[in-house]
Amino acid sequence: MNYCVLGNRAGAAPYNNRHPAAVALIAPGEVLLFDCGEGSVLQLQRASIRRGAVSAVFITHRHADHCLGLLGLVAAFSSDRRSDPLTVVAPPEVNIWLRDSLTTLGVSVEFELKCIDCPSVGAAASPVEVFCSGDMRVFAAPVDHRVPAFAFRCSMASQPRIDIEALEARGVEEGVQVGRLRREGRLTLADGSDIFLEDFLLAPHPPTVFAYSGDTAPCEALAEIARDADVFVCEATFTAKYAERAAHTRHMTAAAAAEIAERAGVKQLVLTHFSTRYRDGMQHLAEARRRIPHVTAAVELEILPLKP
Repeated sequence: MNYCVLGNRAGAAPYNNRHPAAVALIAPGEVLLFDCGEGSVLQLQRASIRRGAVSAVFITHRHADHCLGLLGLVAAFSSDRRSDPLTVVAPPEVNIWLRDSLTTLGVSVEFELKCIDCPSVGAAASPVEVFCSGDMRVFAAPVDHRVPAFAFRCSMASQPRIDIEALEARGVEEGVQVGRLRREGRLTLADGSDIFLEDFLLAPHPPTVFAYSGDTAPCEALAEIARDADVFVCEATFTAKYAERAAHTRHMTAAAAAEIAERAGVKQLVLTHFSTRYRDGMQHLAEARRRIPHVTAAVELEILPLKP
């Protein structure tokens, strides 16, 4: 799986080649979109990510810089004559706004639009499953912002591995014979004996985990969402110089994001959602690296692997 930060800016409107919040998670056969700020449709095109592959959108909260592009995305799908279903997981007020806006504008939605409400904020902090597709499962948990807000965690299970060395010891040649064993589950050897796939399977690798914060102050639910994530894309609106402002607006500093990532055992922290008072995320990056080394500042449109 790969991921691409489409927008790393705090603020509702694109400005000076920086765009509001959106991250694409690119999995085999489909794309999941986390937040959908204004301009996300164009950013998908610029990143050469086929928008028709988007199967689900996850909105963290109702602030415009995180959801305003959702209406345009659904309208674009209507123009595309999309037939595949689209799932939107969002706070209830966002789903109501989306449906009402589509009706008001007369946008004809011929495909199935599944609007799923995030779990109530009064629920336990433990993540709750909100979406499942093949080996991918997405979980949501309420976090601490000025309006009801959620963070998301996507876990993708890996398939059991075939023990190639053990097969070679039995005289099986890697390539055609292994492919046949994988497809059919059984292979007849030259001596007439049969071997079975289930006898040559190794335990799968641990799941690949992607976590995304949206907007929030530091909280335990966020640490749980990010637990052992391969990549954690976390808002870092401010540097420590504006810690008081961060606390007042229920946002994160880069130092706070690094502290959460360190406590959660995150393998790679990606800082994003930089306040418009900063030209880029370099100050945030320097601040976070004082605590952990495995951190980067999000660069829009870079497509990167979740695992090296």
